[in-house]
Amino acid sequence: MSRKGVAVLAFDVKHGPHMDLLNDDVYSRLRGWIVSGVVLAIWSGTPCGGLTRARRGPPGSRMPHALRSPEFPQGLPHLEGRDLETLQQSNLLAARALGLLQLAAARDIPGGEENPNISYLWDLPSRQRFQNKFSTTDYVVDYCACGRPFRARTRLRTFSMQASKRLPRLHCAGRGSCQFTGQPHENLSGTKAGGGFFTAAKTAYPRKLADIIAAELFAAYASRRTTRKWNLLR
Repeated sequence: MSRKGVAVLAFDVKHGPHMDLLNDDVYSRLRGWIVSGVVLAIWSGTPCGGLTRARRGPPGSRMPHALRSPEFPQGLPHLEGRDLETLQQSNLLAARALGLLQLAAARDIPGGEENPNISYLWDLPSRQRFQNKFSTTDYVVDYCACGRPFRARTRLRTFSMQASKRLPRLHCAGRGSCQFTGQPHENLSGTKAGGGFFTAAKTAYPRKLADIIAAELFAAYASRRTTRKWNLLR
């Protein structure tokens, strides 16, 4: 969107504490921006570390332990120590991201949210209520459609945006091999020899996907900025 002359701010704790959504002042500031009408579009990618089904290390192991289950998507009972801290931080991040998305959706500001397709984020009751309250559209995209050697199946949930014609094309229907390359998908499970997890490769959007999301957010904003309803809501 910056190519269109719209300022873009990426809030991530890796940029410093002034970009940390867990900071009460930062969260209040973002809410104020949305309410005051200076936000034109919003996109959320809640960190999936505490929401992933890939956390399945058995008790006592050095691998990350499960924090949730299909029966307890908001957190397993009887967690303690670092696991409990990770769960609480993950739940707070998810709740604050949703709080911003709800403010935007109520004001017809275009936006959306991303997480792995099987992330527990989508099982949270709060996300299901949001889906029922607002007119949302889900897309399932695969990174291999954007030139990555792995599939990294991802779900995008958008609101206040027109139906996309480009995002559905980023879905791989291949079985055993990639529809786009004809090659087997790389497996991202497990740990690297030098440390870290292979799943970390999925954190950065492929440029093709990022460009499509940005273009469609801007198009949604451009279609609204001259309407009376848009200006009344702002």
